[in-house]
Amino acid sequence: MRKFVIIAWCCFAINLVSAQNITSAEYYFDDSDNGFGSNTIVTVNQQNENYTISTAGLSDGFHDLYIRVFDQAADGGNGVWSHYDRSTIYINSFPTGQDIVAARYFIDSGNPLDLTVNPTANQITETYSIPIGSLSEGFHDLYIQTQDTDGTWSLYDRKVFYVSAFPSGEDIVAARYFFNNETPINLPIDTSAPNISQSYSLATTGLDEGFHNFYIQAQDTDGTWSLYDSQVIYIGAFDEVPSDVISAEYFIDEDLGIGNNTNFSITNPSQMISVNTSGLAIGSHLFCVRVQNMDGSWSLYDCEIFIIDPDLGDIDNLFNSASINPNPFVSSIELEISKQVVIENISIYDMTGKVVYNTTNDLRHINLDHLQSGIYILSLSTTEGENASFKIVKQ
Repeated sequence: MRKFVIIAWCCFAINLVSAQNITSAEYYFDDSDNGFGSNTIVTVNQQNENYTISTAGLSDGFHDLYIRVFDQAADGGNGVWSHYDRSTIYINSFPTGQDIVAARYFIDSGNPLDLTVNPTANQITETYSIPIGSLSEGFHDLYIQTQDTDGTWSLYDRKVFYVSAFPSGEDIVAARYFFNNETPINLPIDTSAPNISQSYSLATTGLDEGFHNFYIQAQDTDGTWSLYDSQVIYIGAFDEVPSDVISAEYFIDEDLGIGNNTNFSITNPSQMISVNTSGLAIGSHLFCVRVQNMDGSWSLYDCEIFIIDPDLGDIDNLFNSASINPNPFVSSIELEISKQVVIENISIYDMTGKVVYNTTNDLRHINLDHLQSGIYILSLSTTEGENASFKIVKQ
């Protein structure tokens, strides 16, 4: 059996304005930023250039490509790095039980274009540079098919990607923030500094106790606002906590045991906790706070459910592809997934962070008759590295 692995090479273009002296650019994938000037450097020789970046070594799935440029003329000739621009790419392997002899792709509703393959290898690993220069900025669909020895073309595999104009190195002149869906509030910034690094004290007065989404944006000299950066925060009214409380900790989904979770200090009766949600699956999660008093006793203080939204453009994810029925349920649930995946782990947590169900079997029917009535978090993991979590209710 041959396995056909497609590793997409990422092509990008840099468009520069003549008033600047852009001499170089650098890029990195995912969270591998080594600092300004310490990533993979490419030389910029003219105003419009195209580059091809190898994605060899990246695992199957979604990855983020970050790029920023260096303006040698800025800051009196000392030079300044721009803020990064991010694009999402997808790496995928397409297994088949037949020998593959041909492949083709098309974008949106365009005509199929042939891809060259080497059918003599036991496993076909090909790298392709797919031009996107004529595509408009925004979302597009990439479709790919393979043909086996009997002449049959496979069903196409579809992935959504986003084409974005890369930054031209403009200075940031404004910033603003907002909570949830409220009206944006301007932030003062020092536009005279070559690099902006500022701290702000933001009022949370008026926000209810519980989870909130915090968003921030920056605006450059041409008037364009950036995509927002978001953070989940938790507002706790700790004036109701007994005065002898000396420590606190929180956990997400699973309780790792008393004193083994994430510690934080209660410094005032009403405070904001910044919750680290990196690495969490898309979907619903359980957040719990535990406090400790002077005699060393711990008690569970509060638990709430919050939601991690999918990234922009991440449409074909496990959370959107899966559904749980019925929900609420009486004794069992059916797991329906609209795409081909292999589930490698299913875990269910109760509202105290205790694991009440776990299996490594690829199930679609789950008997939960032993659970008591209440709210639970169901977490899914696949062999492809995708994760999603859901709130389920037992009647």
